[in-house]
Amino acid sequence: RPKLPEVTPVSADDKPAQVQVYPYEALLRPGDKVPFKVRLFNERGQFLKESPAEFTLEGPGEIAKSGDFTASQGTDHSTTTVTAKVGDLAGTARLRTIPPLPWKFDFTGLKDPPATWVGVRYRHVVRKVDGNDMLVKVTTIPKGTRSRLSMGQSDLHDYTIQGDFKPSKQNNKVPDLGVIAQGYTFFIEGEIKRMQIQSWQAHDKRSFVAEKFVLEPDTWYTLKLRAENSNDKAVLRAKVWKRGEKEPEKWTLELVDSQPNTFGSPGLYGDATNAEIFIDNISVTPND
Repeated sequence: RPKLPEVTPVSADDKPAQVQVYPYEALLRPGDKVPFKVRLFNERGQFLKESPAEFTLEGPGEIAKSGDFTASQGTDHSTTTVTAKVGDLAGTARLRTIPPLPWKFDFTGLKDPPATWVGVRYRHVVRKVDGNDMLVKVTTIPKGTRSRLSMGQSDLHDYTIQGDFKPSKQNNKVPDLGVIAQGYTFFIEGEIKRMQIQSWQAHDKRSFVAEKFVLEPDTWYTLKLRAENSNDKAVLRAKVWKRGEKEPEKWTLELVDSQPNTFGSPGLYGDATNAEIFIDNISVTPND
């Protein structure tokens, strides 16, 4: 067996070289509380001790000298950075505070995608399109042209997500685009000319329904997906129509899953490998 390198034990002479704030990430609702702790490590990455610290915030919320943080009671989707300073050393932690439903996003006045969304930056930018600020899923990244993003807490259920999407066209190809609710995705495959609801692509035979649909490039569409838990099943209903036209009374697709996903974060799906996707007017509302 190869001889393992000797590990220098921690000694009383070791000086702190790194400050770690724990927890490093937290997803909160207004008024939630988080007790932050500060840990000190030596230059070899070995834990020394917990320590008091001087806490400061960048963003909404309040923090006590003990490190107990209380999220803002506001209704905005917000981010906060917690900095803990011990002597000349400092460490940070990040918080997202997301209010209860309903939510609305139109990207007006934003320079970057919403900071509270996970999986959105790098793959998306905010750009002026048709005279308005909107989200654009770009093609110019080496990885991640096909991806999903989440907007909030993973324990949400029984809600409806809706948004406006415009597929562009490149080399006579169009992208895939869709919305996510409670672990299910309603999306349109531009190149295959199909729309579908599915729970998980690797297991779509269990919970999958589809119909033909031709996605016209440079045309705005509204997509809507409703997730409902009912009688130990998940009921998914979806519809799509051209933006500006009257919303259809009937649902376009319906899926009843007897092995349901009973909760999950709202989100968006897109595959911009073929061409960019323009996104606007996202809303998430609790079901009536």
